[in-house]
Amino acid sequence: MTIRVAMLAPEFLPVWGGIGTYIVELVKNFSKDIEVHVITPFRKKLGSSAVSSSDYNFEEMFGDNVHIHFLSTATD
Repeated sequence: MTIRVAMLAPEFLPVWGGIGTYIVELVKNFSKDIEVHVITPFRKKLGSSAVSSSDYNFEEMFGDNVHIHFLSTATD
């Protein structure tokens, strides 16, 4: 039986702070046996041309058990 965890994050990479910091650290330290889904708005990094999640290598950062789902694009 696979354990699945969903985390709702008002902020996440590439622009993050506050609760986003805690979620990043939790996700990085979950067991690789746990399937993690992070649901968050997408924020473009200031001064960057990256405009989609494919511009960031989240699998390399977190592993293949972590899945990032962007609901929409947020602008601050």
